[in-house]
Amino acid sequence: MTESIAPSANPASDAAAAPKRRRIHPGVVSIVAGLVLLLVLALTPSPYVIREPGPVANALGTAGPAGEEQEVISISGAQTYPEDAGELTVMTVSVVGNPEYQLNWLELAGAWFNPTSDVLPMELYYPIGVSKQQRDEETAAMMTSSQDTSVAAALSYLGYDVKTQVVVAQVPEGSPATDKLTAGDVVLAYDEKPIRSLADVQQMQLTTEPVAVRIRRDGEEKVVSVTPKPAEDGQGNRRPLLGILVQEKHDFPIDVHISLADVGGPSAGLVFALATIDKLEPGSLTGGLSVAVTGAIAPDGTVTPIGGVRQKIYAASDNGADYFIAPEANCGEALSGGSAPRNMTVYAVADLSEAVDVLKGNASGDTEGLRTCADAIADGVQQVQ
Repeated sequence: MTESIAPSANPASDAAAAPKRRRIHPGVVSIVAGLVLLLVLALTPSPYVIREPGPVANALGTAGPAGEEQEVISISGAQTYPEDAGELTVMTVSVVGNPEYQLNWLELAGAWFNPTSDVLPMELYYPIGVSKQQRDEETAAMMTSSQDTSVAAALSYLGYDVKTQVVVAQVPEGSPATDKLTAGDVVLAYDEKPIRSLADVQQMQLTTEPVAVRIRRDGEEKVVSVTPKPAEDGQGNRRPLLGILVQEKHDFPIDVHISLADVGGPSAGLVFALATIDKLEPGSLTGGLSVAVTGAIAPDGTVTPIGGVRQKIYAASDNGADYFIAPEANCGEALSGGSAPRNMTVYAVADLSEAVDVLKGNASGDTEGLRTCADAIADGVQQVQ
C-alpha cells in the first residue's frame, strides 16, 4: 500500500518554511565604508609635528643620569659663591615627529585639543631636504654657540675683559669662498672695515664686485679676494653673500663650563648668563625663589625672542616656579588667548641687566618698576608672530 502526499493547499505556509534572504540597507554600507575610509585617513602620515612642554633643569644645580650627576655650570679661575637655595630653571620644549617618523592624523587629534601643545607644519623645524640628524646637529651647534655667548654676556656684565673674534665655521661646497677661505680662519676685516662681532658681519653691504677679506690663519695675517654671489640670506631676501658660515669665539679670562645633555637650540642663553652671574657674585640672586627663564642672548647682553614660550610657561607652572622671565618680544605669545597658566607673573626683559633687576627685585620683595609682559604689550613693544 502506498501513500501519496497531496500538495499543500496554502502556498503561503510553504514560503514561510523557506529561509529568507536579507538585504543590507544602503545606509549601513555607506557608514561602514566611511568608517574604513576615516580609519585609513587617520593612519596616513601627516606633514605636521607636535610641540609640547619639555623637561626642565636647574642651572644652579646638577644634572645627568643617576650616579653621574655633575654641575650644570662649573667655574675655575675665580672665586665662586655656589650656595643658592633658589632655582634658575632651564625651560625646554619637545618636538614630536620628524621626516623619518611622520605622525599620523590620529596622533595629531589629541594635540589639537590639548592647550599645552601646538600642531605646526613640519617644514618649520625640518625644511625640505633636512633630516633629523642634520636638525639635531644644527640645534647642538646652536646650543654650543649659545653657551659661549651667555658666558661672554655674563662676564662682560661683571666687568671682565672678554675678547671676541669672528671665525669661519664652514665653507659650503660651491661657495664663492671655496679655495679662498677655510674653517678656522679668523675674519679681521672686509674691504678694510673691521669685523669684531657677528653684528658687524650682519651689517656688511656687499656687491657682486670682488672684495678684499683680511683674515688670520695659523697665526699669520693675509688678504684674499672673494667675489660675492647673490643667494638667499636666510631671511627671505636674496642679496650678494660671501658664502661662508661664521661664528663668534671668545677669549675668556676664566673658565666657565656648561654641561646639560639632550638640550639644543639657543633659548637657554639668558638663564645660563644669570646662573653664571649668581655663581660669581656673593649672596643669592634668586632670594631662594624658583625662577623659570627663557630667551636667547647676544654677547652685549641683548635678549632676543625664542619659540615655544607658551609650552614653557605650562612646564614652569607644573614645576612650581614662583615667576617667569621672558624676552619682551615673546610677551604676546606668553599671554595669548588667556590659555597660559595665570598662577604666576611673567616679566618682560630686553637685556641681561633688566633680567638681573627682576631677580634682585623679587628677592628683596621690591618689585615696583619691574616690567611685566602686560606692561610690555601696553607699551607697544613689537611682538614676534
